[in-house]
Amino acid sequence: MVENTNRKDAADEEIEIDLVPLMYAILNHLWILILESLVVGVVAYFVLFATNVPQYASKFHVYVNNRTNNSSAEVLTSGDITASQSLAKTYTTILSSEPLVMQAAEKSGISSRTVERLEKKSKDVLSVENVQGTEIILVSVVLPDAQEAFALASAMAHVGPKYLEDIVEGSSMKIIDYPKLASKAEPSGIMKKTMISSILAFLLGAVVVCVMDLRNTAIRSEKDLRDRFDIPVLAVVPNVQESYNVKTAKHYATYGG
Repeated sequence: MVENTNRKDAADEEIEIDLVPLMYAILNHLWILILESLVVGVVAYFVLFATNVPQYASKFHVYVNNRTNNSSAEVLTSGDITASQSLAKTYTTILSSEPLVMQAAEKSGISSRTVERLEKKSKDVLSVENVQGTEIILVSVVLPDAQEAFALASAMAHVGPKYLEDIVEGSSMKIIDYPKLASKAEPSGIMKKTMISSILAFLLGAVVVCVMDLRNTAIRSEKDLRDRFDIPVLAVVPNVQESYNVKTAKHYATYGG
């Protein structure tokens, strides 16, 4: 009975980790951690730069109305605005649907390789989102070829309104601004990814240092003797450097390896 109680007490004991030695361990290896993070960052930058494919975007905005263009009503009520905002969420789904996208791709004259990419990964090419809960929808086409991105976006702007009016009766969609040919590539985010790689390398290195320090069983202080063996320390033998001038000694007490 006593043995079982002792086992239970031992199992309930909490393992305490002194963070101060871990902090000193990291500080002692700080230059190695910084060097490691710099090396990883440089390697990551050159890899990302070498494998980066410039992407060009062509965008346009559309306005969704819960009335048709031939509607005779002249006054726009708050109910019409609310209905249009709700309808915009439906339009975002229809605009990104495969039949509409494939119809636009056929009219745009883009390459078969791009069409195949649209069929497999349309979300990487086409983005349709409702602008902050308004009646406005932003359509973005992103491709490695600026001319193809412009052609597909223009075809979407041409085919979209008629296609949507046929599906959602009693509503209409108007183009606010038509797509433009991109003059420069979209931001690649290489620097951001490089910084993230460096930070992760530093943190991973710090974790390795902490684990190695925790696994080190050498006795390095009087506190280690008391904590591990629960015995009093009667005396300390200093480890002074071989020098007649005691003032030049840097280490006064070292325990273990």
